Amino acid sequence: MPLGQMARQNLASRIYTDLRRSLMTGELRPGERLTLRDLAERLGTSQTPVREALLQLGAEGALVMEPGRSIMVPLMTRERFLELRMIRVALEGTAAEAAAGRATPKLVARLARIHDQLMAAKARGDFRAVLKHNQAFHFDLYRAAGLPILMGMIEGLWAQTGPFLNFLYPRPSSVQPGQHSHLKALDALSRGDARAVRAAIEDDIVHIGGPILEAFADAESDHRAPDPGIVRPGNARTSP
Repeated sequence: MPLGQMARQNLASRIYTDLRRSLMTGELRPGERLTLRDLAERLGTSQTPVREALLQLGAEGALVMEPGRSIMVPLMTRERFLELRMIRVALEGTAAEAAAGRATPKLVARLARIHDQLMAAKARGDFRAVLKHNQAFHFDLYRAAGLPILMGMIEGLWAQTGPFLNFLYPRPSSVQPGQHSHLKALDALSRGDARAVRAAIEDDIVHIGGPILEAFADAESDHRAPDPGIVRPGNARTSP
């Protein structure tokens, strides 16, 4: 392979990784539009590697390719969100349970520090940092399972659902009642209880989905304006 082509592919891979991370952590919002020119100028590169990265994310369902050169972060229907959440519960629960069998005190300590950082960010109202620490907690746990194929599937799901984490805050219902699911997972990891780790992570995913489902309910109400990125029943705009 020519060196120029190899360099372009490596650059496209880095751009893909950066954009997917932005989707997973909610840095890109539902309905947000991206253009080849703007991204290329921002990254200081040509449009070719940017196009390759965007095409890959489009094929994975994380972005929508519109006519012309516009790319959009997908909107969402309630049905699609519920399907994605159901799959997340199954796959992430499996990863968490598998990770429990390989967990070390060092991993538990690292996850505890990440959760402390998450709570500190929430206390100061830095919700962007909350989302980043939440993603770090989950993915550090899942990586411990040593299942790269499963990890890739989970990353793809987060790229599709991550932008909708923006609907978690500052809704009051985003405050988790009782002991936080992360703390339940940490306690179960310390005890080597793999099934309890799985249950804690599954509960966390279901809880996080609550405020997002409330946003759909708001969109269906005649008394409230819909949140950006939510598709109302009967709306001509639909997710892919």
